[in-house]
Parts: sequence; structure tokens; C-alpha cells
Amino acid sequence: MEIRKILNNNVIMTTNESNQELVVMGRGLAFQKKVGDVIDASKVEKTFVLKKDGVSDKLAKLLRDISELYLNISSQILEYAQSQLPYKLDDYLYVALTDHLSFAISRHKQGISLKNALLWEIRKYYK
Repeated sequence: MEIRKILNNNVIMTTNESNQELVVMGRGLAFQKKVGDVIDASKVEKTFVLKKDGVSDKLAKLLRDISELYLNISSQILEYAQSQLPYKLDDYLYVALTDHLSFAISRHKQGISLKNALLWEIRKYYK
């Protein structure tokens, strides 16, 4: 795999043999590397195939600013959801859920608490 874009030391963007955009994660994957270098496939821990236009740009922006821990948590949640649901989940959910987790944790650390105005209805209709 050839590096197309380095997002951080552990995350790069590349393409597969079908020319699909991939986000590839692994500890130290891009350490002391530059665009055009080939990465060691044995270091790859997770691979995300980006099928929709614009997802790669949003994911790239997100990964520059967010801890890899949040992406791992999102990945675990979505893998569990996929194992429980009978249909395919959209790849964009990785971006949306990771962003949501990051923002929620940031608010919590700042002591900001949001009240859910629909909580009563949710509890009534979705026991």
C-alpha cells in the first residue's frame, strides 16, 4: 500500500487494488514516512473503505483533531451493531459517531450538561 495522505502517525489514506479510497490504522504506521512511501501491511490493524464522495475529506479532518481512542470506540460500537442488525451500515457512521463521541466527551470535560427536552416522550414510547 502506498501512502496517499498522512493523517497522523497511526492513520493514513491509501487506495486498494480496485482504486477505492481506504483509511488504514495501525500503531506507528506513518512514523517517519512521507506521501508515496509503501507501508508494511503487517502493521495494519484496521481498514475503512470509503465509498461515498466527501467522506474521506470529513474523516481526514476529523482524524487530525480527534484521539484515535474515539475512533476505536466508534469502530467497536459499529462492529457490534453490524453483528446484531440484518442490514449493512453506512460507512459515514464512523465519521458521525466518532465526531459525536468526541464532542460529547469534550462537553462532559467542560462540565456542560445538555437536557433532552424529549426525554419524557422517549421514555413513554420506547420503553
